[in-house]
Amino acid sequence: MLAKKYILNNKKIFTALKFKGEKLKMGIFLISYFTNRSNIFNNRFGIIVSVKTIARAHDRNQVKRKLRAILFDFKEASRDHQFSDMVIVVLAEPKIEDYQKLNEGLNKIFHEKN
Repeated sequence: MLAKKYILNNKKIFTALKFKGEKLKMGIFLISYFTNRSNIFNNRFGIIVSVKTIARAHDRNQVKRKLRAILFDFKEASRDHQFSDMVIVVLAEPKIEDYQKLNEGLNKIFHEKN
């Protein structure tokens, strides 16, 4: 489980990320992120799973739990000591392969040097 300091819960930042952040699509996941310019020295994550995408609350919560488990590995990861705020939007109901693609994509974002 992610600690409170890794969870993005500021509505202004969340909305700004959703509309103005750098966007990257990985399978059924849409990732919007930008480099954190404040005095926060860790990554922060937000997850959006809408009712239109997955109708049952049980299934939505299960998807969120799986995503948090994947994000746990990237909570302290950084590229050139720059940390990010990131929102992950689920566009369709994920399959096991989709989680693997997301994990590989996040590895590229956080560990490859530009």
